Amino acid sequence: MKKKMIMWLAVALSALIACTMAVSALPGDNSDPVVTKSYIDKVVEEIKAYVAETVGGTVKDDESDKKEEPVSSSESAKYEIVNVKKGKKITFGESTEIILRAGNGTVFTSEQGGIGDVTGGNDLTAGARVPLNHLLIVPRDDGRGFTTESDAVIMVRGDYNIE
Repeated sequence: MKKKMIMWLAVALSALIACTMAVSALPGDNSDPVVTKSYIDKVVEEIKAYVAETVGGTVKDDESDKKEEPVSSSESAKYEIVNVKKGKKITFGESTEIILRAGNGTVFTSEQGGIGDVTGGNDLTAGARVPLNHLLIVPRDDGRGFTTESDAVIMVRGDYNIE
């Protein structure tokens, strides 16, 4: 008799555990939420509205990005090879990058400073020789540059003027 009672109790307990697990595994409740596409679309629109309100502009949809023509920045991404004759004065614009590949040059500066030698980690001041194969950056468009002492070959990315 005790054996039958223990067996029935075990069966009842197993059934109770199975029912509890089945009820707790229902999709869509707090322990197992279902996320639909419409919910995600709604949240994305709310985020776009918040960003547009905060930033003060509009947020583009993915569709509008696909319709726009790509902006070509190949001009600014490439260095231009420039051959400069002896005695020429080259002035550079703001953020222009220069690498002297051949020849010699002497730096001229403005009242606001010299030309940044990124490779050497220093500032080239007036009268300094332009080092070969060093990356130079002009911080401002205020008349900085160098004069060539021999025929020179430079790589330039940015604005420049040869006189």
